[in-house]
Amino acid sequence: MESAVSIRSLYRHFLSGITKKSLNAFYYACSYAKADYSRFMNVTAGMALKLIPEKLSSQPVFLCIDDTMAPKFGKKFEDVSKLFDHAAHNGSNYLNGHCFVSVMLCVPVWNKNRIHYLSVPLGYRMWQKKESKLELAASMVRQAMPEFSNKKMLSSFVTAGM
Repeated sequence: MESAVSIRSLYRHFLSGITKKSLNAFYYACSYAKADYSRFMNVTAGMALKLIPEKLSSQPVFLCIDDTMAPKFGKKFEDVSKLFDHAAHNGSNYLNGHCFVSVMLCVPVWNKNRIHYLSVPLGYRMWQKKESKLELAASMVRQAMPEFSNKKMLSSFVTAGM
């Protein structure tokens, strides 16, 4: 999902291989569907937590929160806004685009007899200035928290960019 730069790219490289639906069907679903996507976050978190081997059950899991800018060069994109980007290398610290807030779960697994953390993306939401990015991230974390009821310790990490 991280390499999918657009719905068209995602359709071309993945969706067209698993369905006979047209690209327009996916555009329509993204624009008008009244689906509750938050359930996907809970199911994904539950599946990721089941990957933790019994011997690693005392190890912490991490929720990683980040914000990512997606620059847009046209003018006919919904919810495009002027965003401050401290890492921009375009001669200005501002860009026109979308900002996405993401939550990722990192769970411990064994890799060559060493503890390795597997990163599983739980959800992405487009920031629309109705609430702060931190409020948006907090609502996503609250949505995922019921899946951690059996986990004794949850450590959290918030990137410096937020």
